[in-house]
Amino acid sequence: MKQKNERNILKSGFNVMALLMLLLNSQAVAQVEISGFFDALNSYDLKNSVTNGFQMNQFEIDFEYSHNDKISMGGAVAYNNETGNMELAVANVHYNLVGCEKYHRRYAETLKHLAINIGQNDVPFGLDYLSLPSPDRTVLSQPIIVEKTIGGWNDIGINLHGIMSVVHFDINVVNGFNDGINLGGKINVSLFKALSFGMSHASDFATVDDRNNWVTGADILWKNNIFEFKSEYLWSTGLMDGEQDELGTDESSEGFYVQGIMYTEKIIDLPFFVTLRYGQWNLDGDRNLNNLDDTQDRLSFGVGYQIMESFSLRSEYLYDKFDDDETDQSIALQAVLTF
Repeated sequence: MKQKNERNILKSGFNVMALLMLLLNSQAVAQVEISGFFDALNSYDLKNSVTNGFQMNQFEIDFEYSHNDKISMGGAVAYNNETGNMELAVANVHYNLVGCEKYHRRYAETLKHLAINIGQNDVPFGLDYLSLPSPDRTVLSQPIIVEKTIGGWNDIGINLHGIMSVVHFDINVVNGFNDGINLGGKINVSLFKALSFGMSHASDFATVDDRNNWVTGADILWKNNIFEFKSEYLWSTGLMDGEQDELGTDESSEGFYVQGIMYTEKIIDLPFFVTLRYGQWNLDGDRNLNNLDDTQDRLSFGVGYQIMESFSLRSEYLYDKFDDDETDQSIALQAVLTF
């Protein structure tokens, strides 16, 4: 079975490379953009005095191809550090219904348009999906409430989205966390350019009248050239660690995080970035049988240095507190390269 999986992975890799070569040899070379990123890290468990050694965390090759004014496509092959394999992370076709007769960007869409996105994508929910790639995440760890509920939500389906002057909306129909489909969406309202508010919701349906789980979120983002502040609140039922809750108890959980980032280059002429984040997660249940509903608090403090535009070094101190009595502490060093 393992050999068969390895052959399939190898075959997929050859198919992706063949597609890249075809695109590069076509007449639309000017419309193809290939990019990617890589990061390596070393973490140290302060509580148990144990280091994991240097590890490859994320490695991804992205390509984007604009076929004409209406149709573009994107794809990404990424390293999965849990399985040790390269996997297809993104494969989509983006079709403009109205407007945006320019090159389409997969993550940061800012041009006014109405479009359909079909394929595999990072699902637009809340704020954290915009910083899943390590170059966009100023600290290594995920916010605790995101980790405990939707995780790094990547799924296959259809997305209808529109960007107007102050409103950006998404409507999603994807596979979801259970049998059936997941229906959801997000609406974001921007004020004064620097400030935006968002609301998100997603529900899994095994059948039309059988909803298995759901998650609702609210978020706020404010930023300028020096400071960035963001916060999210998530409330979910039947989800655990990015998957359908295997215990089937339909327990509810809720939590939030607040995060601030300061970029110092315009202040002291040195390209440091400093991040402080606090998050809390609460489960309506007692899985470790200690007569307390499960909780977790997480404090993250990070300092990074942008050595050059494509290369940076980051560090993070992580403090986790469980059920008011148990704690974990760790530090991590990370090098991030974009290309």
